[in-house]
Amino acid sequence: MKWSEVPYVWQECFQEAWTSFQEGSRPVGSIIVNGVGDIVARGKSATFKNLSDSVISQMN
Repeated sequence: MKWSEVPYVWQECFQEAWTSFQEGSRPVGSIIVNGVGDIVARGKSATFKNLSDSVISQMN
């Protein structure tokens, strides 16, 4: 599968995971969409860093 064939929502989810990885955390990203497919929330792992722009973080 080519990147251009990956649905937009999944591309955004992978981008969140990539950003998390680049910041030194686990590569985990998430996207929440409403009933018509609009992105209403996004988040990424914050294992080793407290991220103010993230709604997902690991709780130890």
